[in-house]
Amino acid sequence: MYQGPDYGYRVYENVITQIQLERILAPNGPTFGHLIRPSDRKRPKKVLFINCVGSRDVNTNPWCSYVCCNLSVKNSKLIKSEHPDTEIVVSYIDMRCAGKDSEEYYRRSRNAGILFVKGIVGKIEENPTNKNLIVHLESVGTDSVLKLEFDLVILSSASLPSKGTQKIAKVMNMEKSSDGFLKEYHARLDPIDTKVPGIYICGSCQGQKSIELAVSQGRGAASSAGIPMKTGEYSMELIRASPVDDRCAKCYLCIESCPYSAISVNSEGKLVVDVIKCRGCGICAAMCPSKAIELTYYRDAQYMAYIDELL
Repeated sequence: MYQGPDYGYRVYENVITQIQLERILAPNGPTFGHLIRPSDRKRPKKVLFINCVGSRDVNTNPWCSYVCCNLSVKNSKLIKSEHPDTEIVVSYIDMRCAGKDSEEYYRRSRNAGILFVKGIVGKIEENPTNKNLIVHLESVGTDSVLKLEFDLVILSSASLPSKGTQKIAKVMNMEKSSDGFLKEYHARLDPIDTKVPGIYICGSCQGQKSIELAVSQGRGAASSAGIPMKTGEYSMELIRASPVDDRCAKCYLCIESCPYSAISVNSEGKLVVDVIKCRGCGICAAMCPSKAIELTYYRDAQYMAYIDELL
């Protein structure tokens, strides 16, 4: 979870995150599901939700954390259900309530009196006398900056890969996407397999997702893992890169371009290909300017023989 200095988090007592709010609103939480603010343990009557804190920002985390919009809708509705007189404002960049019935739930929240404002919060200051928060909000489509006072501010902070995810990727030689999450074999056609045979991913290690999507992906990963386990063996066609050392110019572009980290240099300075890691994608052969590495069964001499036979 993103925990940057934005908006006075860990500086002002009454600025909390959605995860902290989830714990407060839980029936088995420290307040038995009743909302109170940390500074004076009183019920806040004016609450502000700020979405996209630390995400959708090219300077920090450019991706969308996916669940924040629905989470702010749900939690604001829970607060409104217990205390209908609470004034709730949700500041957003874009509302992305994807998923079954989520858009309907968003409309019901608006009809319940929750105010959704498209705008960006510039800064937050604390009133030292009562610990209230003075928020500077620039509403989209206007030239003015609103100065509003709230009892409690809740941040929908960005979701980041855990330290465990980073460690697993390093130990198991798994590829990561640009956002730091584990990378799937193909984002659309094969979102469960990885480039390492026998390793499957699901849930938030691949990227933030809703509960129903994480459950379905978990079932898919279990099913995929069960296929080789049921047969008791795993077979692969050894279409693998094969280096030719007498042609190698030692530029090592093949090592840099290999997405599976399957190519290395031994103590004698010769290229070595790990046949387990290599998947025969052919990137190294395409990158090599000296034609010093080729794919087994797809060598240039073989293609030339095919062409000669055909013509």
